[in-house]
Amino acid sequence: MTYSNILLIVLDAVRKDHLPPYGYESGSTPAMNEFASISTRYEQAIAPAPWTPPSHASMFTGLYPSQHGVLGRQPQYDLSLPHIAEDLRDAGYSTLGFSNSYHTGKARGFDRGFDVYHDIRDLPHINGNWFEPSISFATFVVKHILQEHDIASFQLDKFERILTADHEPFFGFINLNTAHSPYNPPQKYKEQFERRFDSWDSVNTAAARAVGNSGGYKYMMGDIEMTDTEWELIKCWYDGEIAYMDRLLGTFFEALRGLDVFDDTMIVVTSDHGESFGENNLAYHKFSLGEQLINVPLLIKWPKQDSSEISNELVSLTDLRPTFLDVAGAPSPTGVDGRSLLSEPEPDTVYSEFGRPYERILNKLIDSMFTDCDLENESLTDRLTAYRDRIGRYNRGLQAARTHEYKLVKPTRGDIKLYQLDDNDETLIEDANVEVELLEKINMNLGALPSESHSEELPDHIKDHLVKMGYL
Repeated sequence: MTYSNILLIVLDAVRKDHLPPYGYESGSTPAMNEFASISTRYEQAIAPAPWTPPSHASMFTGLYPSQHGVLGRQPQYDLSLPHIAEDLRDAGYSTLGFSNSYHTGKARGFDRGFDVYHDIRDLPHINGNWFEPSISFATFVVKHILQEHDIASFQLDKFERILTADHEPFFGFINLNTAHSPYNPPQKYKEQFERRFDSWDSVNTAAARAVGNSGGYKYMMGDIEMTDTEWELIKCWYDGEIAYMDRLLGTFFEALRGLDVFDDTMIVVTSDHGESFGENNLAYHKFSLGEQLINVPLLIKWPKQDSSEISNELVSLTDLRPTFLDVAGAPSPTGVDGRSLLSEPEPDTVYSEFGRPYERILNKLIDSMFTDCDLENESLTDRLTAYRDRIGRYNRGLQAARTHEYKLVKPTRGDIKLYQLDDNDETLIEDANVEVELLEKINMNLGALPSESHSEELPDHIKDHLVKMGYL
């Protein structure tokens, strides 16, 4: 039997509408453009969650978040859950994984089933700085000195070097969080995209820098004012990050060709979630199931594919596990929410969930609201009213049923909302019949969201990492 290699590349926090293969005219992604020319481009791929841990767990298990339980900081990836790496290892595959974040790391249980799982946060640390005695790390240090550095470049180089050994057939997974906040691309990419920005005289650069780093919570709580001008500058930096990541991808794809494994490999390029740039007063990627967060890019190069195709099928990232097993010729998984894109029919509805923020995120929002903000001179009654109103829109879980035409969002507190979908835009509407139908589907197909979230104590270097990424 001939096995196809399988490679899953997750572009963390990358919006579909900021990628030229999806029609974005202001970006620069020659490698992804070339890849799209020999791939199937899915127009309606829906992430099962708007942030990293639950979305990755859904990709690996084929289950929606309320079914696998990886919703916030705890519980971790449960030992009783299935894992695609275990499935494929049992089918004779070498399994290689690369994680740059605590959220997908060994400490959370995401390494199960991988023969090799390279976890940046599991490397030795000296004074808070990680290191590794390897050629890949030495190359990374040189790039760091040249101010063209990224953890992604280190791990892609290491991935390439591991593949020089005889690992076929292989299943590979790598998360590239280059585009994740903070938005700070290497200088030449930053300058390249800042050149398109023509509002320097009117922009509040300090506000843009603050939100582009970790000040988005202050923005969401009313402590930092942002206009479209500031968001446009942030988007320049974000597009610079994507352009740099695209160059890394191009180098990696050339390495796969040099190893003579590119053509025979099923390569999936997707995102675990998108990003908010002021939509509904939001920053980063929580608190919402808006299209900018859950309608994600999905490019699949099937083995031997050499021309482009476009699919308007309704797809969930929960479909990846059963699809990978289908490609591998392994038994179909049972009891999953996803389906094989190769051999099973398109569903009429897919789902997405947000399990409510964990305690430290809520505390960050509260601190942002009451520290040097617009409420400092208000009465206690007014401050408590504002606190209730502002925190209430964030401190809740969300579940969504999405079809081609509609999306219904059911919160754990607040009003149910129904949206009409048109070309990736969403418009709030009222239609009692559609609302009843989609609400019934949510109640039938999803589990209950937990009423509480948990936080655990973390090592200092993990706390520093999560602060940098805007999670603490």
